[in-house]
Formats: sequence, C-alpha cells, structure tokens
Amino acid sequence: MSPSAGEPPQTPERKLSSSGLAGVFKHLAGGRLNRSPVPVTPSTALSISPVANVFLSRSVGMGDTSTGMELYGALAQNELLFQQLKPGRPFLERIAAAEAFRQVIEMYPLNGVINIWSAAHDLIDQSNPPDVRKAGFELLTTCVKHSDPSAELERRQYFETLSAYWHDDDFALQLAALRQLTNHGKSLGASQYSILPVLNKWLKYWFQLSASARAIIKRELGTKPTGVLLAEKNLAAIFTFTTEVLRFNFPILLEENVVVLLEQVIFVCKKTTAEADIGLSIQIFNAIITYGYVPVQMLRPTIEILCTVIQSIKNLYEASWAAMRNLCRSSLTHSTVSILLDILHEAPQNQSQLNTVRGALMVMENVMTFDKTENLPSVPFAIFIDAVQSSLGINSSRLESEILRTLKVFILDQRHRSMILLEDWTSFIAILIHCTRRYLEGSHSNRDPEPKSKSLRFHASKMEASGSILPPTFLEIILKLEELCREEEFPQKESIIDFFIHIHAQLPDSTVELVVKTYDEKRLCYPSHPNWLSNSKQLLDFFFRSPSRPSSTRLHLLISLKGVYEIVDLMSKSDLNEFLTAIFGGAASESDPAVMEALVAFAVEVARHGDQEPFDIVVKFLRDCVLIVSPSNTSPSPKAASSPLRPTNSGAIIQESPPSVSLPSINNYAAKGLVSIFIHSFCRSTEKACFVFKELLQLAKAETVSADARLTAMKLLFRLRSDCEHAIYLVTSTDSKELAASLCRTAASFAERYHAEDTVQSRLAKADDASSSSARSSRSASVGQPLNRTSARSANGNGRANRLAIPLWMEPDLDPFSSEPAPAMASQFLFSYLESQSQLTTQTEPKSVLCSPQKLSLNLWLEAIIPILQHPGDWEVYSYVLVHLGSQLTNHTLFHGCIPQIKLLRNVLCEQMKVNSFNEPPMASGAKRADVTIPIFHILTMLISYKRHFSKNEEDELVRTFMLGLGSWEKTAKRCIHALSICCYEIPLSISKSLNPLLQRMSQIITQAQVAVHILEFLGTLARMPNLYVNFREEDFRTVFGICFRYLQYVRDQRPKSSARASFVSTRHGAVSRGEYNASLENGNYQSSDDVPQYVYSLAYHVITFWFMSVKLDDRYKYTQWITKNLISTDLYGRESIEEQSQVTLDMMRRVAFSDWDETTADPNFVTSSSRHIESKAWIIGNSIVTVDTATSSGWAQATMRSPSGTMHLSIKPQFQRPPYHKIQSPSEQIGDSKGESSRRAILPSFYLLQMISPMIQTPDGARPILLADDEVTRRAIGAFDRISTLDGHKVGVIYIASGQSQEQEILANVSGSDDYLQLLEGLGTLTKLKGATFNTQGLDREYNTDGEFTFCWRDRVTEIVFHVPTQMPTNLEHDPQCANKKRHTGNDFVNIIFNDSGLPFRFDTFPSDFNYVNIVITPESRPSSIGNRTLFQNDSGDQFYLIQVITKEAFPEISPAAETKIVSLKALPQFVRLLALNASVVSLVWANREGGEHVSSWCSRLREINKLRDRCSSSANSSSSINTVLTTSLSPTFNPAPTSVLGMGNFPSRESSVRDSITTRRTSAGTFMTNESTQRSSMLSTATETDIPEGELLVESCDFSKWV
Repeated sequence: MSPSAGEPPQTPERKLSSSGLAGVFKHLAGGRLNRSPVPVTPSTALSISPVANVFLSRSVGMGDTSTGMELYGALAQNELLFQQLKPGRPFLERIAAAEAFRQVIEMYPLNGVINIWSAAHDLIDQSNPPDVRKAGFELLTTCVKHSDPSAELERRQYFETLSAYWHDDDFALQLAALRQLTNHGKSLGASQYSILPVLNKWLKYWFQLSASARAIIKRELGTKPTGVLLAEKNLAAIFTFTTEVLRFNFPILLEENVVVLLEQVIFVCKKTTAEADIGLSIQIFNAIITYGYVPVQMLRPTIEILCTVIQSIKNLYEASWAAMRNLCRSSLTHSTVSILLDILHEAPQNQSQLNTVRGALMVMENVMTFDKTENLPSVPFAIFIDAVQSSLGINSSRLESEILRTLKVFILDQRHRSMILLEDWTSFIAILIHCTRRYLEGSHSNRDPEPKSKSLRFHASKMEASGSILPPTFLEIILKLEELCREEEFPQKESIIDFFIHIHAQLPDSTVELVVKTYDEKRLCYPSHPNWLSNSKQLLDFFFRSPSRPSSTRLHLLISLKGVYEIVDLMSKSDLNEFLTAIFGGAASESDPAVMEALVAFAVEVARHGDQEPFDIVVKFLRDCVLIVSPSNTSPSPKAASSPLRPTNSGAIIQESPPSVSLPSINNYAAKGLVSIFIHSFCRSTEKACFVFKELLQLAKAETVSADARLTAMKLLFRLRSDCEHAIYLVTSTDSKELAASLCRTAASFAERYHAEDTVQSRLAKADDASSSSARSSRSASVGQPLNRTSARSANGNGRANRLAIPLWMEPDLDPFSSEPAPAMASQFLFSYLESQSQLTTQTEPKSVLCSPQKLSLNLWLEAIIPILQHPGDWEVYSYVLVHLGSQLTNHTLFHGCIPQIKLLRNVLCEQMKVNSFNEPPMASGAKRADVTIPIFHILTMLISYKRHFSKNEEDELVRTFMLGLGSWEKTAKRCIHALSICCYEIPLSISKSLNPLLQRMSQIITQAQVAVHILEFLGTLARMPNLYVNFREEDFRTVFGICFRYLQYVRDQRPKSSARASFVSTRHGAVSRGEYNASLENGNYQSSDDVPQYVYSLAYHVITFWFMSVKLDDRYKYTQWITKNLISTDLYGRESIEEQSQVTLDMMRRVAFSDWDETTADPNFVTSSSRHIESKAWIIGNSIVTVDTATSSGWAQATMRSPSGTMHLSIKPQFQRPPYHKIQSPSEQIGDSKGESSRRAILPSFYLLQMISPMIQTPDGARPILLADDEVTRRAIGAFDRISTLDGHKVGVIYIASGQSQEQEILANVSGSDDYLQLLEGLGTLTKLKGATFNTQGLDREYNTDGEFTFCWRDRVTEIVFHVPTQMPTNLEHDPQCANKKRHTGNDFVNIIFNDSGLPFRFDTFPSDFNYVNIVITPESRPSSIGNRTLFQNDSGDQFYLIQVITKEAFPEISPAAETKIVSLKALPQFVRLLALNASVVSLVWANREGGEHVSSWCSRLREINKLRDRCSSSANSSSSINTVLTTSLSPTFNPAPTSVLGMGNFPSRESSVRDSITTRRTSAGTFMTNESTQRSSMLSTATETDIPEGELLVESCDFSKWV
C-alpha cells in the first residue's frame, strides 16, 4: 500500500536471509531455470539502476557492488527482495525491488512471472506517485514481454489490467505495454474482439483531449501550438497502433467494430485542425482498404473524406490518392465510381462538401487519364462530362477552375483527346461558357498559379494587361482549341468559334485573329449570310472596339469589313448606312495610331465615293475624332533635344538614340482625313468641300485640340489661293522658308541655334564647375563637408542640358497635304467671291447641286486667325500663323470680300507693335522675342497692298509702325526699311508726312553694317521721288548727306583694320562654304555690306550724287564746301587725301552746281561757218581735258571740256570792235593782209585758255595747265576718251512667260504678252528705234534690225539701261527653233526681269546660263484662270497687284529689298522693278569681277584715262603733276593704311583736329556726326560762305569752288 501523504518513506531492514531470495526464485522457476544463466559482465552489472543497486547493497550488507557475479549470486539466495516488492513496504524499497526484478527478468527470462506482477500490480494505482507508477509499468511491460505466449489466461489478465487502467500521464507506458502484449498488433490472442473498442475509446478520448489543448493554447497565445503536445503524441501512437492492428488482424476483427472505428476516424478527420491527424487517419483508411474492405455503409463517407483530403491538403495528396486508387482497384470499383459521379451530380451544402466535389473531380480525372496499366476502371466521357456539367450548379469559382483544369487535360493530351473528338461537345462547350461567364462576373476568389510555359506566360501577361480575368488554365484551353480549329478536318470548329465569340473579351490575340479569319473565309459578314449585319456588329463590338487588341488584328478586321463595304455599297442604301454607322459610330475615342490611321483612310474612301448620307457619317466621325478631349489627344509635348537630337553641319537633323519624342496625336489623323476629303471634293462636290472647309475652320481655331492637328488643318487653309476669276486652287509651297528661319523653323537655322545653345550651356557648365571647384578648395580645411553638389553634377555629365526642343513643323514642308496630291487646276465650282451668278464663266453648266458654284467663307478663316494673334496660346500654332499669313495675304482675290477682317488684322498687329504686346516664344523653341517681330512686320508689309481700303490715319499708322521697327527690335530694321520702300510707292503721302523723323531714325542705325546697304538703297529710291521731299529744308538734306558721310567715315576708319583681313575676293567668297552661307542667309545674319563692300561704297557716292542733283539749283552751292570737306579723308597720320570716287563726285558737283543742263554737243557748223583755217590745242587742267578749236581768222572758237562726269562743248564767237580809223595796223596784221584774208591768223587757241584761267597764272607751276602735244598719240587718246560713255550702262532682260509655260524654248518663242506685261514695258523705259542709234545698245544690232526694230531704254543723268526684250525680237522657229538669237542676249544678261504669267512657280534653272545672276520674278497676285487670261481693268492699275521676288544664283549675296516677296501695284511696278534691276546689275558687275579684278564705273574710267594722259605728259616733260590730289587706285574699302603722298603740293601741315574720331561707338548717328563736325569747324546748318575754314585745309580750299565761283 502506498504511504500516506506526508509520511516519510519506510526504511527496509538491512539484514536479509541469504536463503530467502534463492527460495523465491526457485519457487518462481518451478525448481529449475529455463535457460542457462547469462554470464554477468561489467556492462550488465552497470546496467542495474543506481537506486536498485544502492538498495541491494544496503539490504545484503555488501559495500561493493562492482562485481556483478557475486551480487547476483547473492541475490539469488536472498528471498527478502520478493518480500520487499509486496504491498505494505515503503515505495522506495518496492521501487528498488521492482527495478531489480525487471532487470533480472530481462537477463533471466522465467516462466510464471505473473506472480511477481501479482505482488507488484498495485504499483500502477492512480493514487501512487508518478515514479512508483512508472516503476510498476516498467515491471509490467517486462513481465508482459517475457510472459508465455501460450498462456492465454495470463495474457488476458495482462490485457484486462492494461485496458482497465487509466491515467493520462502513464498512457504512453500503458500503450507501450499493450503493444508489447500484442507484439505490435501482430498477436491479439483473446483480445481480438475487445481490442478495437478499446482503441476506439482511447482514440476518441485522446482526440478530444488534443483538440481541447490546441484550442486552449490558441485562445491564450493567439496562434496554433508550435510544439507537439503530450495528447498529440498519445493520439498519434493510438493511430499507429490501430493501423498495425488492422494490417495484421483485419480478417478476425468484427465488422461492427470496424464500422465504429471508421466512424470515429471520419469524425476525427472532419473535426481536427491538425494535418497530422488526417494523415494518420488516411493510414487507417488505406489499411482497411488494402488489408480488408470498407463496409458498405461506410463506403461513401470514406470516399467523401478521401476526396476532401485529396483536394484540400496538398501534403496528403499522394497518401489519399493511394487509398482511393486502391479503393478503385478493389471489389468495390463500380460502387466507388458510382459514388464519385453521384458526388459530382449532387449540389453541396457547405465548403466541406464543395471540397469533396472538387476532390471527386480530381479523382475522376485521375481515373480517366491514368495509364491503363494502373488497372483503373474505364468511365465513358459523356457520363463524366454530364456529371461535371451538373456540378456547375455550385456557385464556386474554385470548382470551376478545377473543372477547367480537368478539361485542359483532355484537350492537351493527344491520348485523351482522341477519345473525345467524336463525342458530343455540347456539354463541353456549355461548361466552358459557364466558367467564362462566372469569371467575367468577377465572383472568383482564387487564381491559378503562374504558368510554367514561357509562351503561356507571354499570353497570360498580355491578357492580364488587357484586363482579362481568366486563369492561365483557360488560356491553355483556348490556345489548344485555337490550334485544333486551324486543322482542316477538325469536326468541332463551328462550335468552338461560337464559343470564342461568347468569350470574346478574354480571347488571346492569336485566337481573335483566327475568329476574324474564319468569319472572313466563311463570309459570315457578307450580305450573302442572313445574319451578316449582326455578325459584323459582333466583330466590331467584340474585337475592333477593344483597345487592348493588337493593331494587326484590328487592322485585319477592318480590311475584311472594307471588303464587305464594297459589296454592300452596291446594294441597299439603308443597310449601308447602318453598316457604316456600326463601323464609325463609336470609333472617335480610338487611341491606337495605326488603327486610327486606317479608320481615317477608310472614312476618306467612303467620303470620296459615297453619297451624302455616308459622307455625313464619316465626317461626323472625323469631327468627333478631332474635337474629343482625352489624354491621348493632348499635344505632343516637345522633348529636349539634348539626348536624341544632333544637327549636322549641313543642317540635317539626326537622332543618335531612340527617339523620345511623342508620337503624333490621334486628332491629327482625323485632321489629315478632313484634308484629304477636302482635296478630293475640291473639283467634284462643292457641297462636300464647303462642309469640310467649315470643319477645318473649327479645327484650326479649337484650342482644346492638339497642336499638330490644328497645324494639319492650317497647312491646307494657308495654301488656299484664288485666280483672277476668284476660283479656288491650292499651292504646295508658300515661299516662307526665310521667315521660318527667323523662328528656327528650318533645318539649317535650327542646327545653328542648337550649336549656339550647346556652346552657351558648355560655358555655363564650365563656369559652374570652376565655381564649385573653388568652393571645394575653400572648404577643404573643414572636416565632414559633403560634396553632394559635385557628385550630382558628375552623375549628370556637365550638369546642363540643351534646352531646345524638336518643333512640330519646319520649312520647307515637303508634304503639306499629308501625301495627298494637290489638284493642278483651280476648282470650277469653289470661289472666294461671288458677286452674281451671271458673272461665273464656266465651260459647262452644273450637272447637279453637288457641282453648283459655292463661295468659301474666307472671312471666317481670317476671323479664326485674328484671335490666335490676339491671344496666343500654343506656340507651334502661333508661330505657324505668323510665318504663313503674309504669303496668303498677297492673294487679293482670295480676300476680296474680307475687308473688315483685313482692317481688323491691321489694327491688331499695329497695336501689338505699338504696345509691345506680341507673344514671347518659349525657351525651348530657340527663338527670341525680337524674332517674333520679323514675321509680324512681314504681314504688315503685305497689308500695304490693301491701301485703298484703309483710311489716311490707318496708312499713317502703318508707316509709324514700320518706323518703330527701325530701332526697337533686333533684325527688324532691314525689313522695315524694305517695307518703307514699298510705302514710298504705295502710300507716298504718309511717307512724306513722316519723312523727317524717318530719316532721323535711319541716321541713328547707319552704323549697323547689316542695314547700311538697305538704308542707302532706300535713300536712292527716295531721291527719285521728288514729290516726297518737296518740302525738304536744308537740315533735311544735310541729314541725308550725313547718313552717307557717316558710312564713308566708317569705311575710312576701317582701312587700318582691313590689312589684317583677307581681301573681298580671297576671304569673303573664297572661304565661306555654301552651307554656312545658306544658313546665315536664312537667319537674316548675312552681312551684305561686308560681303559686297564695293557695291555699298559706290552706292553711298551714288546717293550723294542723286541727292545733290535733287537740291534746288539755287541752293546747291550752299552744300559744296560741306560735301567737299567730307569727301576728303584724313588718315591716322593727319594727311589728307581724296579718293578716286570722291574726285569724280566733286567733278559732278562742279558740272551740276549751277546748271541743270545735260551734256552739250559740238556745233556741226563750226568749221564751215567760221573759217577754213582752224587751229586746235589741248590742255590737262585738273581732272579735265580742255580742247580749244579756234578759227584763226574770224576768232570763232569751240571749247570742249572733257571731265570724268561729262563733256561740255562751248561755242565762242567774239564780237570784235571795229578799230578806229586812226589806228594803224601792226606788223603781223600787215603780213596777214598781204597773204590774204584766208591765211590771216588773228587769234590762236591759247588766247581763250589764257583769258579763262588768267587768275591762275600767279599760282605755282604745279597748278598750271599741261599742254598736250599736237600729235597722233594725243588725238588717239582723246578719241578713246570720247568713246567712254559718261553714263553707267546696264543691260537687263525682260522675259514673258505665258500661261502654263515652263520650258525655255516655248517661253523665248513668245512674240507678245498680256496687257499688264505691255504696261510694264511702257513703264520701264521708252520705246526706242535701234537702227542708227548713237547710244550703247548693249549688244543689240543697230544696222540691220536683226534684234528687232525697237527696244525699250531708260536713262537719267548718271545711268542708262537697255532692256533686252525677247517679245520685241524676231522669232523664226523654222530656222531658229531654240531661239538662240534671243538667248544670245538674255543668256548673257546678269539681270533678267521675269514676268511670270504661267500660274506655276518659277525655277531659277529655267534659263540655264553662267551669267544670269539675278532673276526679278514678277507674278500676278492672282494667276490666270483655267478658262482665260486675266483682264486688265483700265484706269484702275492701282487695283492690280503683283508679287515681286528677287531670286539669285546660289551664293550670290542677298542685297535686294525684294529678296523676300513683296507686293506692289501695277502703277508702281515699273519704277520699283527698274530700280531693283539697276541695283542688281551694279551688284552683278561687282560680283562678276570679284576674282582678279574690280568693277570701274564710267566716270572713274574717264578719270583714269585723264590720269594716264597726264602721267605720260609728265614723264615726257619730266615735270610734276598738275594736281595736288592723291589718286587712289582701288574702289574697294580695302585700302593701304597710309595713302600716297600729295603730289606737287608740298607737305601740308598736319593738324590734330583733322584726324577723324574712330568709329568705336557703334550707335553714332549721322546727326551726331554733323554735331561733332560743327564743334570742330563750324555749324553744319550754315552756308558755305559763312563757314570759317581752319588754317591748313589747303586741299579742301583747292577743291572747294563755291567760295570763288
């Protein structure tokens, strides 16, 4: 009995009889041992538990237990051990005894150990301490182990003991003893009927205990237990032992016990939360199935549990499938399959049942797909698929996924597919459709894992990107079905295509292509099919409207539908409209550029060939496309050009990396479609064209539309023109390249600006790097200073990027109409103006309303443009309007009915210039704010031609605006000067009113080299219009002269610098590349005054000459001294010199200062009327050759004064007084009388010379006349001098190009021209007869009229122009088919005036020639109509306007005010063109002599001849020159630093004040120049007689004739 609580354990007595223990063993063994004693070894001795060993040593009185043989020998003789095991002894003694007996029994197996256990059986009592119970169970286990197997009663006693005892802590020992009793389930003995109930009871108890423990831990800790609980260990041990019992004893077990066991196991499977419990349960199932059978009543529950585990627990799939496989192989095969099908047919009530269904599906899949060698049952596919379809009544996406996975197996595997191809696929398709619908409803909760196939991953990713929610399994099924459908003999193709239509939104792209192809091949969308229209709508709605579909698929579908359209177009119109509505109705929101482009092309085709209703449908579609506002329709934002953009030296733009520029907006495709429709309807349907025109207007002014779409519309609208009959036509080029270059909108200008920006950014980056480096060095003394700024810059290269962005438009635009060819002819039905219907002159009457004449509302176009100029939004649109508006405004007939809008436009632009309110370009454009003024002033220049619609105040405001542009903005001065030149012709009263401030402004900018030539040309133009300066005062004339002198002074100050530069020939035109020249020309940076200095230098003297002659005759002498002083230059050494050009200018002043007469002629009757005896002598006086022919007898004389600027003949007939009678004859008179009256020599030529120059007799010898020898050399020299004209002669061709002509031969064959051409000729010059002409006809025949009988000529006191007019020349195509005789003249003319009446653009190479440098092209602002030429309105030449453009040979300098197209009236045309031709001819002469020579004017040539004659006489007489001037031998501004010393004048005293101020102040005006002169000498406003000449100005005094004349 166990000791009571708190009672100390009893100590056993130490002395025991040695014979007592031996007697016990003897009794137990029945007097003998059943086997030989096991020898005791040290190891066995040591195996005795320490407690037992100590107890034994104490009880037998032995102190040493190291020798086991002696110990056991002693124990065998000791009977006290048994006594100590009995109840009543202290637990310590009993434990020691039990341990001792256990070890003895292990070493000496004995029979009858039941007695020992009987003595110790109370040790396992539940009330005993744990160590006591443990010792008892260990002894029990040993006794059971060594009990006699045949002793059933004894084993039964053990079983009852073990089954009856119950304590949780000892259950492991208890179960171990039971397992030992049954030999691990192999030998049940008498317990065969009781074992399962006991195990079932234990199973139930320990599962409940385990479940409770788990729940408690989870409740307290919040998580599942991580370790293994004691109850779980015991439960697992029970499962394992039960499995062992079933494996070895199933046949002898009672079925009802098995049923109860299965029920409990199934209960555990349903209730447990531990996977291990289910795994152990499956072992029991498998053991029953394998080694026995499942009772019928438990078959379905077992199958349901196994199916659930198969589906739910991945780790137990193999074990559970093995159990099911064994079940399917068992005798219950058919029942099993039937139950599985029933599970699929029945609808589950909860998640567990759902998993059962899913598991049953997997089992059936395995049964039907596993290899036949598995001996699994065969199930018909139809039965299986019906059961699967029935299971779809369950609302579960998981089940649907499993079903799809199962179907995939049948589809993908060839072995399984073969057995279903011929089956009915109705249920199969229904299942797929149902699953798809469920997924589309979005009720699924699980997604399949990522597919392993690379191809499937690709398709899956694309489907996911497109919004597809189908799993990859479905994708695999679809792809396989697609593959099957591509087979020709696939019997289920039609059903599959229908299925694809049902799941259209989830199909991969390749499948969609298959569907579209099938519909096309089967012609399901063609009218021959009863449902063609609905089929077409399905394809459009399902596939074409889906933006996620690839462009290729959608384009394929569109192509198919275009084929349908071609058939439907021939049938019902109502069906056609419905069909087109289906196509275009919802397509406006299309975002795919390729698809939109194809849609627009389709729409254009429909609009071209369709009636009004189809036209309305497609135009509405295009309108919606351009006006819709969506993220894809925003303007393509310009990208920085730093990375991908790289301009080359030639101006081309390339990309070095993948482009980062946005693609064209979707709106732009629709805009291009509208443009194409307009162009096609241009000559075919006025109603369509007018309708589309209004749509384009709306597009152009819609600010919400993308910029590129608006530009597309504007490209067409800005190219509208009308002919002389107001018929509308289109031009491909607007000739706006130079204006575009001012805003960096050409390749060359953009490249130049890009490089400049790049250079600036590089410099800034270097400066930043230098500053940061300095900062780092200053911080180097401090510790811990981060260098983040440097690191950041290092990461970004130089830290700066080029800010320029790629523009949306550039000039020239090679494709303005989006690849649509422009009509060559004008429309016969579209007009810009219709006054009355009767005024329309058409060849045929309109056949329908589509071809009735219509007027385009061009006033609406201007009304759309003006707000863009007033309130600029997008820079791309604004800049395009600025560049192209001016060109369109030149077409007056186009805007005939838009006068209010024209006036408003003028007001807006003038006001913007006045208040400086025009738009500022963005930094990324590369343009500056001042650049914007260039096209604005161009527009204003074109508006001058609308003068008759402006009031006087409005005209004045135009002039004031141009004056404002002279100095307010960079680069506008030149263009404003050109505009003011036009104003001189068109609105002279406004110019005259503002002429004084205008000249003052010009005087302030004369030092700008790029405008000098244009100012001088303007002054030359003004000089020929006396009505403009009729009210000029002296200071006004001085302002004009001061401008010229300022430029001459500038050139003189540059002489010392010129020696450091190369000459004009070697540098300017020898080293400048053509690409650089063109780029600078485009940007307006070309310095014409620098490149053609001889022309500009001569032009300054030319202006001085004409303006001096423009002064009133009575006032000219007042300017002579001031002009003379400014013509004489002073070098840096203080030495005065006079240049060759100054000398001839002074000579001109001498001739015209007191006379307006032209040159005189010799008296033809002088010889016959005066006397037979004539004596002649010639002298060189100054820069003149004076010849006096004297009739020695009569005294009559004729003086010829040959100077550089002209020749003067004077006849002298003295009236001699009769001598008084008292006067006697002198000896010479007497001799003369004796010889006769005829031989009498009363007066010699020298007499008259001495009388004229008697005041000069007292002057030094060097200033006296030089007598020329009376010999043949002198006479030949004077004869050669007389052959040099006193006029600068020029030849200019005038060529007429008739309508439609473009070839040189047909042009030169013209014998007449239009009325305005003839009026131009009459204004250019005077019709002059050639035969017998005494002037230089510039190569025209003067004897035989081979070049015609007449030509047109023009001359003034300085210049003469002979016009080579092919229409005036004989034309004989039979003998001269190439018109070579005409080409002989015009081909050698430097300048040709081209009257282009062809209606076609003029090409410079139309007349190939090496000598044609300049073509002045005159084009009527409205070209001839297709039905007749223009009509010249009589007495209304102010209403006829013409475009004038100077086109030059490549690399020829741009110096003309018409280098950019100008427009002038017919009234001003001849004078304006003649001046252009004259200036161009002068430049051409300079240009032609740029290599190895110089152009010398006629006056300078005459001066040089005089100087040659003087030099020859001086050398022969060994005397000094008779003039004190320095003769400069070059007209170019490139002079030697020190001029030649003054000859014959001695050394003039130098004066400090004579050295001119260097032109270092660039903005010094002519007024300032005159003020400076005033402070040094005298007031420039005083007359010459009032001027006090400082001492030392001997050269000025010698040249100034005003003081002594």
